[in-house]
Amino acid sequence: MYKDLTKNYSNTIEELYKKDFYNQLSEIEISTLINFNRELYTAYKSFVFAAKDYLLDSDQSAYFDELPGFIR
Repeated sequence: MYKDLTKNYSNTIEELYKKDFYNQLSEIEISTLINFNRELYTAYKSFVFAAKDYLLDSDQSAYFDELPGFIR
């Protein structure tokens, strides 16, 4: 879940920049899409942390918290 979440967030941002949205959308619309993606990422991240707290013991939880990639 952790790896997929961070990968999908990055991939979505990359796709927004690769595609020619700048000719089709206003700056406000592009900014809204980027912000919406960030909010989805934050929500999914919260679900992952809730699952971590429920499923992992304290050592596993501490290891998880040290993993790189999440914007905290």
